[in-house]
Amino acid sequence: MRKIFAIVTLLIVIAFTVGCAKKVHKDWIASTGSKADATVSMAIFWDPRTEIPVGNKEQALAEAKKKCIAWGYQHAEPFGTMTSQCAETNIVLGSPVCVRMVATVVYQCQGTDQRK
Repeated sequence: MRKIFAIVTLLIVIAFTVGCAKKVHKDWIASTGSKADATVSMAIFWDPRTEIPVGNKEQALAEAKKKCIAWGYQHAEPFGTMTSQCAETNIVLGSPVCVRMVATVVYQCQGTDQRK
């Protein structure tokens, strides 16, 4: 009986938290990069159970440009499309549940590499 009560309680908690996701501002951060390839990957992370990420494309571009300039390039441009995927899962009631999502945009550094 206790096990059934615990499962029902957990399901009720999940039911109340699902659909309660709120918009949350997220800053883009450089997650990977390669000076040799002249690329910078910018990412945002969020909990899909409770958050709806709101990122600013201009902030992502500005951060990518800073990284490119530090490598000796003049600017950055988006390269390809944004991708998103689950970055971390937990097991809930025997099933995997995504607890951390990541969205990534790759930027191409452009302009002369002044350090060559």
